[in-house]
Amino acid sequence: MNITKSQKIIIGVVGGFLLIYTSVIPYFHKREAMRIVTDVIKYWENGDLSYAFGYWEIKENSPPVYGVESSKILSKVFDKKDGRRHAEITVSLVFATNNILPSGDWVFELSQTRYGWKIINFYLKP
Repeated sequence: MNITKSQKIIIGVVGGFLLIYTSVIPYFHKREAMRIVTDVIKYWENGDLSYAFGYWEIKENSPPVYGVESSKILSKVFDKKDGRRHAEITVSLVFATNNILPSGDWVFELSQTRYGWKIINFYLKP
């Protein structure tokens, strides 16, 4: 069976599309979710709480965080939940002693909405 030049082109285009769909697009989604978490932490470190509100799906759920002394990303889990892209990013946060939140490992739970990635939950890892 001989493959014609046009068939080779079609196979190449389909292969390129599959490569983009299975590796490149998910990479950019993961990178965007990570950027949101790092931006929020940066705003908290700088005391700019109002800028962090926009990253929450429900702005009132944004915690009153201030005095972040250090942070370190510990783990990242990306999957799908309820048909949407979903991420759980665990971050070790050290707060100033006068903060109402305890220092520890905190989980940012994000979901991709039609407006982009939004934080849907933030909790202390059990």
